[in-house]
Amino acid sequence: MNGRDITGHVYAPDLSAAASQVAQAPGVRLAVVAQLRAMGRGGVVMAGRDIGTVVFPDADRKFYLTASSEVRARRRAAQIEQRGEHADPERLRVEVEERDRRDAGRAVAPMRPADDAVILDTDDLDLPAVVAEVLRGVRGVA
Repeated sequence: MNGRDITGHVYAPDLSAAASQVAQAPGVRLAVVAQLRAMGRGGVVMAGRDIGTVVFPDADRKFYLTASSEVRARRRAAQIEQRGEHADPERLRVEVEERDRRDAGRAVAPMRPADDAVILDTDDLDLPAVVAEVLRGVRGVA
């Protein structure tokens, strides 16, 4: 952002919770979807909880990555600790589960896999293995 790498802040618990809550507002969702579609003109790789069902329902390839809340909390804790901050994996697990409940139950654009998505359980996969699986799917070998 403005020449600064803010990747580490994107997954901050307060930002994650706020994004999940704001995404429930229909007007906000409509505006965000319009922005995302504009960004995706001409092709894009995009991640999000309703990208394959709402934002780009006609996408050529869709992958729905899933992992247990315990694994996702451990991964998030590792990201936080890489920034030199303390992380509580149990608290993170609770936050992950709360956000999942909120996002799956919202009336506008609920989180769910698209009917034509490849569902990939990443519990036992590291990042290079996930990338390899997705590339296999993109190449039509999955």
